[in-house]
Amino acid sequence: MWYLNILLLTLPFLKEVLAEPWRLSTSQTPQQHIDLNKNPGMESSGGGFGPVADDGYGVSYIIVGENLINFHVSCKFSCPETDSHRFGSNIKQALCDIRDLFHLDRNSTK
Repeated sequence: MWYLNILLLTLPFLKEVLAEPWRLSTSQTPQQHIDLNKNPGMESSGGGFGPVADDGYGVSYIIVGENLINFHVSCKFSCPETDSHRFGSNIKQALCDIRDLFHLDRNSTK
């Protein structure tokens, strides 16, 4: 980890950014090991991870084929300000809003 210390000492931007609380931690789980055309119905819900801040969220998402995105949202019960169900509902609403902006049918594949 000596290289990280040197980097922090030489780059003030990184020193400041890494000192900030990370309330949202996200990552995509790739699904390249299953050919969904040959194996329909073999979708994976992906994995997940916890938040890195006590008042934050951990959000893992997996893009499954052309028509499905699975999300895993987690937070700590000990924080009264976080709610993973509410956060998931907001993700769903945002994706529906994007769909509606493009005037796509709910069952559209394009």
